[in-house]
Amino acid sequence: MGERGPELFVPTAAGTVLPTPAGRGSRDVRVSIAVNASAEAAPAALARSSRQVARAVKAALAGVED
Repeated sequence: MGERGPELFVPTAAGTVLPTPAGRGSRDVRVSIAVNASAEAAPAALARSSRQVARAVKAALAGVED
């Protein structure tokens, strides 16, 4: 992502931003998603896979330790 400049992430569902629990600092987590599709088909392919991508990112973040 970002190969051709800044991109905007627009979530498809509402969420909540919570403060960091006491005693825990911030962490740098990077997630890379590769979509194997042509430039024209990539948005639709990602949209079809959005729930799978969200589950994978959530699982990856749950396994990250400070």
